[in-house]
Amino acid sequence: MTNMKSTLATTLALTVALGDGVAQELPQSVQLQLEALYAEKHARTPVERKLETNLLYLARETAGKLAVSGTPSVRSRLSPEHDGRVVVDLDAKPSAALRAALIASGGIVKFESRQFESIRARVLPSALLELSARADVRRIRKGHQPIRHTGSVTSEGDAAHKADVSRAAFGVDGSGVKVGVISDSADGSANSISLGDLPSTFTVLPGLFGTGIGEGTAMSEIVHDLAPGAEIFFASANGGKAAFANSILQLRAAGCDIIVDDISYGNEWQFQDDVIGQAVNTVVAAGAVYLSSSGNEGSLYRGNSTTWEGDFVDGGAGAGPLAGAGRIHDFGGQNYNTMASGSSDGSLQWSDEYNSSNNDYDLFILNAAGTAIVSSSTDPQNGTEEPYEFVYGVQAGERIVIVKFGATAADRYLRISFTGSPLQIATAGQTIGHAGTPNCICVAATEAPAVFPNPFSTSSMTETSSSDGPHKMFYNPDGTPITPGNFLSSGGVTVPTPALTAADGGVTTLPPGSGLNPFYGTSAAAPHAAAIAALLKERNPTLNNAQIRAALESSCLDVEAPGFEVNSGNGILMADLALAAVSPAPVYYGCETPATGFGAPSLSITSGGTWIGTTVEITASNASPTAVFPFLTLQVFAPAGSPQVGATLLGFCWNQALPWGGALVSMPASNSLSISIPNNPALNGTEGQWQTLFIDSASTSTGLLITASRGMMTPFSL
Repeated sequence: MTNMKSTLATTLALTVALGDGVAQELPQSVQLQLEALYAEKHARTPVERKLETNLLYLARETAGKLAVSGTPSVRSRLSPEHDGRVVVDLDAKPSAALRAALIASGGIVKFESRQFESIRARVLPSALLELSARADVRRIRKGHQPIRHTGSVTSEGDAAHKADVSRAAFGVDGSGVKVGVISDSADGSANSISLGDLPSTFTVLPGLFGTGIGEGTAMSEIVHDLAPGAEIFFASANGGKAAFANSILQLRAAGCDIIVDDISYGNEWQFQDDVIGQAVNTVVAAGAVYLSSSGNEGSLYRGNSTTWEGDFVDGGAGAGPLAGAGRIHDFGGQNYNTMASGSSDGSLQWSDEYNSSNNDYDLFILNAAGTAIVSSSTDPQNGTEEPYEFVYGVQAGERIVIVKFGATAADRYLRISFTGSPLQIATAGQTIGHAGTPNCICVAATEAPAVFPNPFSTSSMTETSSSDGPHKMFYNPDGTPITPGNFLSSGGVTVPTPALTAADGGVTTLPPGSGLNPFYGTSAAAPHAAAIAALLKERNPTLNNAQIRAALESSCLDVEAPGFEVNSGNGILMADLALAAVSPAPVYYGCETPATGFGAPSLSITSGGTWIGTTVEITASNASPTAVFPFLTLQVFAPAGSPQVGATLLGFCWNQALPWGGALVSMPASNSLSISIPNNPALNGTEGQWQTLFIDSASTSTGLLITASRGMMTPFSL
């Protein structure tokens, strides 16, 4: 053991301080720190191994001891809350006995799930080892807080997405559709209801109101702005990953057709679906459409990525009889990474199965000069643990070092994420956890006030902060490998994320200065897309969730780089395009009979045109420039049994390209309409007069018979 510790110290001493390609020996004190850290890791008792590294360090610090004997500069960097407690997640099946033990030790139970065998509690650091010693507790981790993707009013996104004009044109408002919203809390919702910015039917699921700043209320207001007829339900994601997953399932149980969230947890699994991703899979399999915000952690394209991903690259070997006991990762000519500014917690994950990792990697933080270790995460991976290390309070300039520990540890695909600041050496792929699972529609953001009151265009851009894709996965939800034996960049699958882009920056009723009015970030973008999905669901209730998703992703303005790309996905979602895509398309038939004495008239019917929906243009023309038509008659017949005939809108215009110059009438219940329009004297002697017929394509899916006649002519066939 002593030789192995010395070897690792030599390894780090030869490599960690590199930056100019020249090995630089570290001080003897740092080598002694490394020896002490790895001696401590191997000396942990079974009880201590159940605790996340920095919780173990905190328990020792609370008892007045050093986190690691012989390394006074290494600290947990964990600060208990105001009451001295720390939030933890226990991997354990809830029971009366365990609850009683938690309470007896001064703990407060916040959430329990038998389904996910998880408990969130606030406990005293002095009780951590006592709780870990229980046989019914498998693991205790630091409880991460939800990450909100934030950056008598109506969101500017309503006009920017052309949802306002589309509701009128297609006769939809989301009626009959239930939309579930997941965020921090519903604070401020009562005021919003009183102002009419949320419907009186707004429903918070029992016990899931949440605590926070009311981001759930702001998201719900956006849904109501774009889909005012939809029923809106809310459930908080607070309480940890299991609580989040429970809220997803509860909203589907309440009948929600569309579910949208803006939350992520810093300890979500990246390469395999954890409980949140599995809950998304469950509700999508049950028919729901699920959307999530991509995050506000930046992108490689914008130069502010907070992520690095890639294969382990050997950056240095130790010396002596046990060379290879520890290997340092090379980020590309440099064996450490740094944050550019600010302070952030950080994580390391690698491509082992998340319940059975046996390849041991560790994460070290050195001071900016590389002369001392100031923080570390050295959880053991012996075949039953997660491939996960987490450090806290990392400062700009401090050196981030990855070590592959143990002679048998295999090379794996790695990911580090420091969401508080861009990394000096970075890659694309910031999309976090469940937002990148294939069953989730991941939504990026673009600024609506930049174009308001006009709609988005192909020159619109994604927000600078919007997280990029893609999302790498190596395991199926059941833990089986996607590409057995290949867990490097050439293996697994690459999920194209984000799927699409939607608006942020709109106004809400939340207080100015709350960060929610105006409401920026992908947290605002996701509910815009969810509301448009609700309009589609009402427009064509026969569509399943896969068809709705396909319509959303194919109804986008292509922005930034041509085609799909990792910043905007398929582009900016537009409500008019999406509604047209899901509207039942009628089949048209035309009839025309040759006229006597008027040359060679013609009748043409074309689908498409300048108006929202399906346009049928009937052109009555004549070769004789002196022809005078007393009137033009159009007759429209819908076959018996045609659906929604009473809602058919017909717009008639003389020689105009848009319908608002003519009359709008409804097809009567008789399914037959005949209109005679007088001749326009100003057009006498011209080459002809034409009539455009605008038909709402929801009128029928079985066909319309259209005939046209001019003057006293009999109908003519085409």
